[in-house]
Amino acid sequence: MIEKLKKLCRLICISVLIGILLFPGQVMADTGENSCRVTLPVSVIYRNQNSADRRVFEYVLSAKESGVPMPQETELRITVSNGMGRGSFGMSEYTEPGEYHYEISQKSGSVKNIRYDKSTYEVTVYVLNDGQGGLVSEVWASKNGSGSKTDAIQFVNTGRTVTRHAATPVTTRMPAVRPTAALRRATTVQGRPGGSTTAVSHSVKTVSSPKTEDNTPLEVFVGILVLSGVMAAAILVLRKRQKKQ
Repeated sequence: MIEKLKKLCRLICISVLIGILLFPGQVMADTGENSCRVTLPVSVIYRNQNSADRRVFEYVLSAKESGVPMPQETELRITVSNGMGRGSFGMSEYTEPGEYHYEISQKSGSVKNIRYDKSTYEVTVYVLNDGQGGLVSEVWASKNGSGSKTDAIQFVNTGRTVTRHAATPVTTRMPAVRPTAALRRATTVQGRPGGSTTAVSHSVKTVSSPKTEDNTPLEVFVGILVLSGVMAAAILVLRKRQKKQ
C-alpha cells in the first residue's frame, strides 16, 4: 500500500514538472507585467478686459493611427478663472515600447465676441525599456505641425470688445398742407434787419348796403337840405333888418 502511494506521488510530481517546461510563458505572465502610464496636461489663457470673467473651453484628444492606447475620456473641459485654466487628459497605459502619436485641438465655441485659438498640437509619446525590466516614456508636442518641440500644450483665447454704434436719429417728415384761400392772400411783412419775414393773413369782409324799395337818387335830398338852409338864413337876415328900422 505504501509503495503504491509513493508511485502515485512520483507521477504527480513528474506531471507538474512537464507542465512547467511546456508552458513557461504563461508562468512568466502571472509573475508580473511591465507598463507605464502617461497623462497629457493642457492649459488655456483667456485674455479679456474683465479678468474676473469665467469661461469654460473644451478640448479633444484623438489618435493619429489605430491601435494606440487611449484614456477613458477623450474630451476635456477647462474652466478659466482670472484669465488662466488648467486640466489634463487621463492616464493612458502602455505595455510595449514604441512611438504613439496623438492630436489635441480646441472646440470652437458659440460666443461671438471671443476669438478662439485654432492651433493644433501633434503629441508624441515615446515608450522604451528602462534596462531593468520596466518601461519609461518621453512626451513632446509640436504646434501646428511646425516640427519644433514644445513642452507645454497651451491655447490662448481673446475676448473682443463689442463696439456699440450710436443710434441713427429718425427724421419725421411733416405732412404737406395745401394752402387755403386765406393763406393765398397772406401778406409778407419785412421785419427788422437780420430778423425773419413773417406772413400775416388778413381776413377782409365785404359789407353790402341793405336794399330798400326807394330808388330816389341821394342827390335830390342833399339839394333840398341846402335850399332849406339858404332860405332859413335869408329869413333871419330880413327879420334883423326890420327890427333896426
